[in-house]
Amino acid sequence: MEPITLGQCVRGAWVGGCVAMARRPGVAFASLVSLLILNLGRLAFPVAAPLAAGRLHAMTSMFVGLQTLIGTALSVYVIRYMLLDDHERDSSGEFFRAWLRYVRVNVMLGFIMSIPVVAIVLAVLVGLPHLLHAWGLPARPLAMKFLVVVLTLAAVCIMLAVYFRFGLLGCHVAIGGQASWRAAWRDSREHVWSIFAAHFVTWLPILAVWIALFVVMHVHAKSVGVPVSPGWIACLRVFGSFVGTYTSSACASWLYRRFAARLLFET
Repeated sequence: MEPITLGQCVRGAWVGGCVAMARRPGVAFASLVSLLILNLGRLAFPVAAPLAAGRLHAMTSMFVGLQTLIGTALSVYVIRYMLLDDHERDSSGEFFRAWLRYVRVNVMLGFIMSIPVVAIVLAVLVGLPHLLHAWGLPARPLAMKFLVVVLTLAAVCIMLAVYFRFGLLGCHVAIGGQASWRAAWRDSREHVWSIFAAHFVTWLPILAVWIALFVVMHVHAKSVGVPVSPGWIACLRVFGSFVGTYTSSACASWLYRRFAARLLFET
């Protein structure tokens, strides 16, 4: 553990992300172009080649899967750049193994995060109607909608809490460590709000610029009397997520330096 403040973490995230991007400009350019092609292709493909619903869903899933693979590879690259020496991070074989571990951990984390959502959906769709019927109470639509909103917000909060409790594990496996879930859970104890705040403040400039450009695009489109092109919105989304991948991965690396203790001990 290192005594790192929130300001140091956010500044280090932006500086580290930019340096990592500049160190391998070919990787950054190829990744950005690939993401743009996949996003624009996902919009243009149904128009260019009308497909049945099943095939269209399969193609969309393929595009999203490829985008996810590129994003996770970028994250692993940035984390390894931030936390490892030159001779440790330049091995392509070790990078591939680290990427596989990183993907496996994130898949398992996604499964864990989905548990409260599934539980709430089942409770609302199955358990609540039976309970109201057993008690002889009417199912008022407005009250049901309000309850769904409250439970959805609760599920989102639980998912975020679980994600940030295990957030250090991604950096740990990306640099060659084993997936020690218990150690990651203990290292993040009492630090969830600090981890959340660091990621939120790191993403805040990207969100502000994205919202500002989105508003400008809509105002301009309204002034000329044409709708905003979905392609421009997709490009805006890609640029935001691309920069966010670099900065958030660098932020996670700084948080790993700050809070990882048992993870390092068990390595």
